[in-house]
Amino acid sequence: MQETMKRELYELINIIVQCETVRAIGLCREASFEMYMWDEIELFLYCIEIPPVTERSQLYASGGVQEVRALKAFKTNSSGVRDCVLLSGRDVWLNYLILEDEFTGLADIVSCRRTEAEGHPFATGRCAAIRDMIVLYDANGFLRNFKEIVAVYPNSLAVTSYYYHMRQLDDKEDLELAVKQRDVFLFHSAVDSALEHYLKAVFALNKAYFPGRKRSVPMLSCFANVPRLCGMRLLDVIRLGVREETMKKSFEIWESLVEDLKRIEYLR
Repeated sequence: MQETMKRELYELINIIVQCETVRAIGLCREASFEMYMWDEIELFLYCIEIPPVTERSQLYASGGVQEVRALKAFKTNSSGVRDCVLLSGRDVWLNYLILEDEFTGLADIVSCRRTEAEGHPFATGRCAAIRDMIVLYDANGFLRNFKEIVAVYPNSLAVTSYYYHMRQLDDKEDLELAVKQRDVFLFHSAVDSALEHYLKAVFALNKAYFPGRKRSVPMLSCFANVPRLCGMRLLDVIRLGVREETMKKSFEIWESLVEDLKRIEYLR
């Protein structure tokens, strides 16, 4: 099955690259650990302009696709679209992106010219994806150039991102209100938002692009600048926060985590 999936995937790619507007294709690094064991595969296709739906449909038909799950299922950003096809019983997501927009976006993020991208401040997940991406096709070295842009985490981005997220953590009003009212739903909502800021602050402190929450807890143990038992304590915050009886304890652990993070601050 793995070899069949690999063969079919490369057959599809070999067909797609015949489209002149597609200049580079990358594979999400997550899939590289056990690429053909994953239920889904994520491809990123960088284009001069995105091929129209009719042309993409023809490419899929020529590439041995079993089924087209969705065409233009989602907009990936202001200039991208996302298709889903079936190969060897697995979903393959194809993210079509405009080269010029991606280049500008990455450059703006790492230089702090763009502090809000895709609706989120300091969207360094895009940088992490590019840095770790497996290059499958790169006609003119575009992906190589992208990787060079994000190869080193800029100190200016670390400082700007860290202090932004730490300022957000100073706002504890919803957490305190939830504990006072013993409101589990409000507490969950407030912790969810605060957790995002906390993780992004930790990653910035360690000059690492935040790729998203998935598998972020094991990554914390690899950092030099992180509160003691950080991952375990964050899990305790979540575990204890789902019951009225333990919500106060959850909040106490949370406050200690934030204070511990402030103590190891070293960015200037």
